[in-house]
Amino acid sequence: MRYIFIIILLFIQIILFGAHYVLYKGIIDLFAIKNGTALLSLRVILGVLSLSFIFASVIGSKFYNSFTQIFYTSAAVWLGILLYLFLATIIFFLLRLGVGNILSTQLTQLFGVILLLIGFGVGIYGVYNARTMQITEIRPTIKNIPEEWKGKSAVWVSDIHLGQVYSKSFSEKISEKIQSLNPDIVFLGGDVFDGTAENLSGAVAPLASIKSTHGTYFISGNHEEFSNDESFINAVRESGITVLKNESVSIGGMNIIGVDYRDSENKETFVETLKKLVKPEVPTILLKHAPTNLNIASDAGVNFQISGHTHVAQVFPFMYITRMVYGVYEYGLHPYNDMNVYTSSGVGTWGPPLRVGTKSEIVKIVF
Repeated sequence: MRYIFIIILLFIQIILFGAHYVLYKGIIDLFAIKNGTALLSLRVILGVLSLSFIFASVIGSKFYNSFTQIFYTSAAVWLGILLYLFLATIIFFLLRLGVGNILSTQLTQLFGVILLLIGFGVGIYGVYNARTMQITEIRPTIKNIPEEWKGKSAVWVSDIHLGQVYSKSFSEKISEKIQSLNPDIVFLGGDVFDGTAENLSGAVAPLASIKSTHGTYFISGNHEEFSNDESFINAVRESGITVLKNESVSIGGMNIIGVDYRDSENKETFVETLKKLVKPEVPTILLKHAPTNLNIASDAGVNFQISGHTHVAQVFPFMYITRMVYGVYEYGLHPYNDMNVYTSSGVGTWGPPLRVGTKSEIVKIVF
């Protein structure tokens, strides 16, 4: 497992080297840089930047302090901005290849500078947009919903990713938003933690302070299970939040099931888990981090599944990949046979703390 992780890191680093090299070539071509000192300085700067995210990730997985927070956040922001500078550079090269013989050198360079400025601007917008939380209200249909649940509301918040980038202040802001909705019940849908080093109990404390009629329930996501999930689960339990780890709870005639991420991705385990927990005569809400194995949930008799995980790829243009993987279930409220499925885009971010073409959302569910 350790060797696989190292190979993945090396693969990512090669991609980062390549993206920085393309940007380097674009800058020296665009600005006709020939001075040896300037070229060396540019190589050093971009070389260091190309190593920064992997190095920050390794350090951030072991230590949590002001330095690691600033270092990791800066490296992650640069990674997001790099994406759009890279795309701008590619467009510039294509433009020069296509119409370079028609346009003057000065005009081609002007277009190139504009493209880089746009790329940088999109990156900065993405940082701002990721921090701008929105409330999404949905009204799912649940067959034979108990009278007690009609008119009640739940809040689903997933993919907070508390860690080096998002800390206690972020969870405080989320908690204030949720509390303003006066929910009857709150669901924390996995990836509450990023999987990096963190003051776990301090970060989750504001979420535990949310007041609702029926309390707050937590399920694990893949980031809680990168290694041993015990520290994350314990921090949540000790805060007073109820953990549903392949468990169910009956509230007012509604069966609420929470499944563990890893177990729910294993088809055989997932089938057996639902066989034990679903009650055919009782309406069931399934809290499941990823919108996968929908056929198993539907066949088991689940009425409404709530998920997250996809982030809708978080930044353009990668949402086309998530659409290929998850289909329409990458985001939004959709039917699956007799079951309704809602997939949230999540409220936090992973990797680059940017959102371009997606939104940071807290979901209010009105029954």
